Amino acid sequence: MLRSLLLLIFLAFPGLAEAQPFQWVDDRPAVVCPVEPGQLAPPSFDRPGCEELPLQEVDPQNQHIWVSTSVTLTEAQLTGRSPLGVYIWGKAASRVWINGQELENNGQPGADRVRETPGLMDVVLYVPRERMQVGENALVLELSAHHSLLELHRPMHVLGIGRYTQPTLIILEDYTPSLITFGV
Repeated sequence: MLRSLLLLIFLAFPGLAEAQPFQWVDDRPAVVCPVEPGQLAPPSFDRPGCEELPLQEVDPQNQHIWVSTSVTLTEAQLTGRSPLGVYIWGKAASRVWINGQELENNGQPGADRVRETPGLMDVVLYVPRERMQVGENALVLELSAHHSLLELHRPMHVLGIGRYTQPTLIILEDYTPSLITFGV
């Protein structure tokens, strides 16, 4: 009976059966700079006004900022069949660059409420494998968050690269073993 239940779970959540090559950026420092008026491309992150922070302290609420960090990928993480994505779990509209090439937007960051289109709280953006390399990869985000009714203490939760899937499926995969415990 238990074997049948486990088989059913692995068939329902196929990602559980393969390795999860996620590389989170949580432990990396980030350099944060304000966006200058009319600035469309990432700045030099060593200019005055920029500061280095842990990712958890990056706060785009009521601001328009650039964030620069990096992620190190192994050959095993880049040689799978599954597509890859940049995971952004945070309260912000975002635009993303990897290794100097723009990917796509989650909403539209802007200097104020009028110029910003809010993004989703948890999003994964597709990354073509040819844009990444084994070793260090530069990750730059343009962020803003002007549309919230609530002020969060730490609005940026997770940033990373991994197998492309819906963020809710990752959460379900983490809780699937507890469903067995509770007899669901």
